Amino acid sequence: MLRAKNIIYGYCLRTTPNKYKYLISIYRSDELNIVAVFPTSQKRSGSSSPVHGANMRDGNIVSYVFKGNVSIGYMPNSEEPFSFPLDTTIPFDYCFWNDSQEDILKKFRNPEIVGILSDKEYIDLVYAFLNSPLTPNRYRPIMDKILKEYLDNGCDTML
Repeated sequence: MLRAKNIIYGYCLRTTPNKYKYLISIYRSDELNIVAVFPTSQKRSGSSSPVHGANMRDGNIVSYVFKGNVSIGYMPNSEEPFSFPLDTTIPFDYCFWNDSQEDILKKFRNPEIVGILSDKEYIDLVYAFLNSPLTPNRYRPIMDKILKEYLDNGCDTML
């Protein structure tokens, strides 16, 4: 369920208060260790005029915004476009969740894959993570590995 590029939606027991939440899976190791991120519909872009994609403040990437109703991929089991209904932001200062697939899924009730990021959107997001000073250092080698695999093999073979 938590393959790279999957967008999960379910009732999250990790947040306070518990609530329905999206989760985007960025990476899954061979041992099923997951790096995922929580996007939010709160205005957390860090930019006075948020744009779709990487958002800057003082010359640094601080977030990634998915503009509402803009296709960012497709729905599972179909080719229908997927978009968030509202502007949705990944603020790089608090979004990461790194755990086993089993432990992440235990923290969601009724999780379901609602969308799959397009290759372009995924790579743009990973590139923003790699180049943001807010991305914790422990995730940088993973983001670098994803981009190297993409450049070496192309999107279809890397995931």
